[in-house]
Amino acid sequence: MTQNNLPAADAPARARYPKGVPFIIGNEAAERFSFYGMRSILATFLVAQFFNPTLNPALQNVAVAKANETTHFFVSLAYTMPFVGAVMADWFFGKYKIILYISILYCLGHLTLSLFDNNLDGFKAGLL
Repeated sequence: MTQNNLPAADAPARARYPKGVPFIIGNEAAERFSFYGMRSILATFLVAQFFNPTLNPALQNVAVAKANETTHFFVSLAYTMPFVGAVMADWFFGKYKIILYISILYCLGHLTLSLFDNNLDGFKAGLL
């Protein structure tokens, strides 16, 4: 009997992802964690810190309404601004640079939120 000396079949090539993909995934996970964490306590914080700090029962309904208005504005911006970011990425910066720039802007917003916890206008600027 003779053995066939056939070459071994080549293993299929694995798809390689760009080196930046883990950073993008990590960035998106951190951003979602931050957004949902902020969203869950924002209205309560606004009522207690800005709109009714003395916990006056007569002001509670108005304070809750103002806090809900600010929270809904924040959420609506969070869901509509990706369209603006997509246009900026397509027309001006490119997909990787815009992720970096918006991530830096996001961090600056969190810094602003932490610095202006006693100033409503500064706090709202941090939400933008």
